[in-house]
Amino acid sequence: MNLIDSFDDNRTSLLAQAAIDITPKNASGFVWSKPGQNLEQFESDYSFKKVKVRGIFDHTKEIQVEKMHNNEKGVEIITPFLTHLNEKGEECGILVNRGWVPHDLKDLKYHYTGVTSGEITGVLYRGDNKTKYSIPNEPTIDRYHYVNPYDISLITQMKNQDEAGQFMLL
Repeated sequence: MNLIDSFDDNRTSLLAQAAIDITPKNASGFVWSKPGQNLEQFESDYSFKKVKVRGIFDHTKEIQVEKMHNNEKGVEIITPFLTHLNEKGEECGILVNRGWVPHDLKDLKYHYTGVTSGEITGVLYRGDNKTKYSIPNEPTIDRYHYVNPYDISLITQMKNQDEAGQFMLL
């Protein structure tokens, strides 16, 4: 067995496990924002593990990131998912990458007809890797080219921007 097969087997095994509930209690934060938590170690521990959170989508602050998929132009839809209240009583949450939509369907809002609240399951990730060839996001003209949780948490005015800017749900 080679290294790639071993990696694939490990990933398949982790994704087959039951999802871990990471929904914070009110006046607390997500598990990766606890004092003394090492983000790299957390990312390593939670890589490819399914997680679940309970909350409600905030479609009013949705972002569309321009992406190509199979040589077709489209957008990835990023939506804040409100999960808890902070110690000030403000709504806090996590960003969710809802997936890719073809460019000609991006404004039809088909995803609004689905579940807007409840429990969602996915995997945590830190967004797209930025390279020297990445086109910068242009928030002043509402154009986004790569997924960066930190930038998007600022743009969507997440009240827990520091922790929402670390990981997203895919």
